[in-house]
Amino acid sequence: MGIALAVSALLENSSHRFRIPAGLAAYLLYCFASSLSLFWAENLHYHFMALHKMLFVLCLFFGAFAYLKTKRRILYFFQVMAVILLWECLAVLKTRYIDGQYQSRGTFEHQNALAMYAILISMPILSLALGSDNPRNKFLFAGFCASCIIVVVALSRASLLVFGFGISLVLIVCLIHKPTQKKLLFIGAFSLIAFVGALISMDTIVSRFNDSGNIASEEYRRILNNAALAMVKDYPMGIGWNNYALLINAPYEYADFVWNWMAEKNHSIDENRQNSCVESHYFLLLAENGWGGLLSYGFLIILTLFRNFRASITPGDIELQLISFGIAMGCSMNYLQSAFERVLTQPRNLMLWIILFAVSARIESWRKIRPVSQSWSSIADAEMPELISPSSKASRRSIETLLG
Repeated sequence: MGIALAVSALLENSSHRFRIPAGLAAYLLYCFASSLSLFWAENLHYHFMALHKMLFVLCLFFGAFAYLKTKRRILYFFQVMAVILLWECLAVLKTRYIDGQYQSRGTFEHQNALAMYAILISMPILSLALGSDNPRNKFLFAGFCASCIIVVVALSRASLLVFGFGISLVLIVCLIHKPTQKKLLFIGAFSLIAFVGALISMDTIVSRFNDSGNIASEEYRRILNNAALAMVKDYPMGIGWNNYALLINAPYEYADFVWNWMAEKNHSIDENRQNSCVESHYFLLLAENGWGGLLSYGFLIILTLFRNFRASITPGDIELQLISFGIAMGCSMNYLQSAFERVLTQPRNLMLWIILFAVSARIESWRKIRPVSQSWSSIADAEMPELISPSSKASRRSIETLLG
């Protein structure tokens, strides 16, 4: 898909000047630092499988960056994502209320991955829908409401908390930025709907937080985290990508962390049973990629967050500001959740993250080339000079009609 997007963008405008996407160097630094653990990898095949995935996802990054070269296309992307949220909402409701699935995961492999996917994309959708006056906002609101249903029905405890926190911040910032009667009415209506929905789902949500297995689950998480710390102590450069799930099981010594804990709980020990992989993304990075991998990843996410927040306060196009702020909030909530779940290692979550990474890189490229006296909108339109001519209002109107 990434290759197809990149080729179509090049064929569409062969005179378009190629720009190196912002953040590419930081991402490659992360891949390089993480790859150094190959010298201590127990299974090199596992290591190169992960490295292949992380490098191959760059095709999607380049493709999205090349194709999303106008603001109109970026806005259209978020409309498409609203449709995907609506479709996923139907799948979630079906699996929950027809199939009887307690923690609905829709079409995803796990409910945590589903919830964080919805949170990641819903923040820029909400920010864009609240902050700009456009007929499409009603449609974006529908997509955001679908994400709310997804997160509630998925019943992921951490996701419920970070989602509420993220929504509150986006609502407050959008209201402070430009308080209007429309925004106040929306916040009031949304709060009322959320309150009614919470009352309806309260029994299920409370029972989820009070599940009898929660304490044991938290203890098991700590055991796996302790094993990760022991691994990085023995191998500061990491044990190799994808090798944690191997070394936490017999015959390796790190399996003793799990077995000793099970013995303390008077559980029977089955050495043929596969122990789980550590849940925290950061502990997983630390164990598999060492200190270099963790620090380079931290540098990557801090750099991208800084650029998003900077773009959100750069004077110019209000919609690009709102998109940048929404992406920053969606990513921040995912990075917070990553302390408990390795959601950004899941394929669809990773792909959405890298596409938003490309959107941020495109907005950053416009920010860099924009003269002080020129608005972001004119720069975004100028990315396709053969289609949109600033000197021709008639051609501009016809293109806008054609593209919706």
